[in-house]
Amino acid sequence: MGYHQSLYEQYRDKGFEVLGIDLFKGVEETKAFMKERGLTYPSVLASPEVLKAYGGITATPTLFLLDKDGTIVKKFAGSNADVEVELEETVLSLLGLPVPKRERVGVSGPREVFEKPLPDLPFPTLDGGTVRLSDYRGLVLLVEFWALQSQLARETLERHQHLYDQFKDKGLEILALSLESTNLEGVKAFLKTKKITFVSALATGEAIDTFGGIDFLPTVYLVDRQGALHQRFEPSNSQFYMDIEATVVDLLGLVKPGERYVPTHFDEEGNIVPGHVGKIGAEGQAQ
Repeated sequence: MGYHQSLYEQYRDKGFEVLGIDLFKGVEETKAFMKERGLTYPSVLASPEVLKAYGGITATPTLFLLDKDGTIVKKFAGSNADVEVELEETVLSLLGLPVPKRERVGVSGPREVFEKPLPDLPFPTLDGGTVRLSDYRGLVLLVEFWALQSQLARETLERHQHLYDQFKDKGLEILALSLESTNLEGVKAFLKTKKITFVSALATGEAIDTFGGIDFLPTVYLVDRQGALHQRFEPSNSQFYMDIEATVVDLLGLVKPGERYVPTHFDEEGNIVPGHVGKIGAEGQAQ
């Protein structure tokens, strides 16, 4: 958002405006957030109608550029150096200003964060209660940031329900953190329909900052038994679910020396092969 403030200050006299749409805060929280970070462009709270009109949110931040006729000309999902460069180039082009040539730095796959102690964050649950990270001390905790507008995030929650059913007796817990505070009934209805049984709560700005930001939906974090942030996963490739499952099994300590866990996958005929532990063969492959 600081970068968007910089663009706003640089080009507002040329006809550029910024409107922030907050997905998860209330009015007072949003005001405090804007003031704390020195953001001077206007901001409003998201509504289901707005999210639907813009075609859904698959990452945070998600940016839409509108031309002077009010037509959406480009959508940007996530935030990195390349997005910032392309965003400014597109703004300049729409304003009719010269576009300098700049090098794009590129980004890699899922980012990993190891051994980062987490504070005891509280989360308001959808049933009106409160859950804290300390409630999960001694367990392996999978935290998924999601939103109803993201189809991939919805599908991931369902996949994680299967993971939860498989490993909850071994010490796995899952906490789903919704970015949508304006459509709680819709969120509750979805969770009930899909029979999601792990705890669901609302994401907070503090949580997003503490975990390291959300560039895509869903974004998944794994917290070890000591309450330290272990690894971050983003849906950048087909290995997304397999990587999460394998790391969960590793953190649970279910693989002995000389063994390797093979995550749930499809065989060559399209049949589901459940995850299993196999002995490591001579070529380093699980048997």
